[in-house]
Amino acid sequence: MGGAISSVLKPRPAQKFGISLAKYFSASIDSSDGLGISLYELAAQSGVNFLVDNMPSAKGVHRFAIDNHLDYKSLVFYGGEEYEIVATIPKPNLRKAMSAARRLKLKLIVIGKVEKGTGKVFLLANKAGKRIQLQDRGYVHLNHGRRSSH
Repeated sequence: MGGAISSVLKPRPAQKFGISLAKYFSASIDSSDGLGISLYELAAQSGVNFLVDNMPSAKGVHRFAIDNHLDYKSLVFYGGEEYEIVATIPKPNLRKAMSAARRLKLKLIVIGKVEKGTGKVFLLANKAGKRIQLQDRGYVHLNHGRRSSH
């Protein structure tokens, strides 16, 4: 779980990733307040829905959640301070972005897709296509008027 711990204790903004791949993005935000709230912000600003079908997490997070009786989904979607870039990439640019990421040894993970909608975020719950709407929440800074806390 070293990657997950170091991303919280010693966060490093993904500048090289952003600078190198920004030309492929149609929208982006950092995930410092949590992936869930970041996805909601992007969805609302873009007037679309997101369907997450590939839950991203650092190695060891699932085991950590089990060992500490924590909810794995909550750790992945509602924790904060990771400073990863969350971006939408139009399909015509996706192959180019993935190729550029490989060439530059950058980690690009496709976690889902964009669809017409009203600013909601869904997690694909099973292979049959059942969707669960994620909560619009994340890490809260006391000096900000963010929506909700965990």
